[in-house]
Amino acid sequence: MPSVSKLIKAPEFQGFWIHILYGKVQTDASGTRYIATDPREHNLIRGSADVAKQFEKLVHLISFCLIPGDNTLKANALMSPSLWDLERYSQGEYLRLQLNIASLLGHEPAHAFWTLRMHPIMTVKRDEIADPYAYQSDPMPELGFAWDISVFSGILFQPPITNEMDVYSPMHSVEWGHVFAFPNIYAIVPTTKIQMWSYKDTWVDIRQALEDGRLRTPLVRDSPPLVIMYRYKDRKWRSILLVHGEEAPGSGGPFTPSPPKNVPLDHWYWHIIPSEIDQSLNEGVSKHEEFLVHGVQFISRDSKAQRRKYGVTTPTQLRT
Repeated sequence: MPSVSKLIKAPEFQGFWIHILYGKVQTDASGTRYIATDPREHNLIRGSADVAKQFEKLVHLISFCLIPGDNTLKANALMSPSLWDLERYSQGEYLRLQLNIASLLGHEPAHAFWTLRMHPIMTVKRDEIADPYAYQSDPMPELGFAWDISVFSGILFQPPITNEMDVYSPMHSVEWGHVFAFPNIYAIVPTTKIQMWSYKDTWVDIRQALEDGRLRTPLVRDSPPLVIMYRYKDRKWRSILLVHGEEAPGSGGPFTPSPPKNVPLDHWYWHIIPSEIDQSLNEGVSKHEEFLVHGVQFISRDSKAQRRKYGVTTPTQLRT
């Protein structure tokens, strides 16, 4: 796995950091704080130099640590009883783990980079400063996810390593607008795609690798061959594997309705899932609050335009 510094320092990825450093914070008519483009962003040489200076300051202010055996921070901690446990994983599993760590080491500094810009002495508490929208069109104000999108084109998820859960589950990706949703639908990211980041040839001509799509994370909207979705049936939410749009054996189906051939899978899913949410609520299996927060996250602005964008035709997930 190439050093995460390449994901941050490579010229092809500098645009995000320059934007965060130079962009002007503005508030639109709806009250949304976002980072507007500044003309200085077009000077990549000067911008890259200024970004490097900021990172020189930041490197002395933040640190990452291993939290072995701790299950309190499953989302952003490497939890292994000891380092040698990592050696028992296969090459594919290890590559997935490495990419997940690389994503983490780029995601979290995005928040710190912004905090340093706004509070140069870094004495502010984390809950005293809120991320703005990196771009006005973003689904939510989350600079870490904005970085993920700028590099990987999607949000990558890898189950954490714990005594109870290992890395045998495949890495999967999700649209940013649906990142915290439950139920949800994910594209499985094949190991061959993850391997691309570790090839020397990739970094010899990273620009070409980006342009030809070799590094683009598969998303549900791309109709990938392998998809995981949550469906409700027989008083239980179930994780289903779809292979080329068909339910894999052992998924607990068949589920109805099933995905049609002539409709984008993501649009169809967000159209049918509200009725299954209603059913689980009516049968007392789920509680309303299980969906509320996640629903607000994946449709963060309650508008018809946002619901159309994500293929949701009813505001079921947005109840108050």
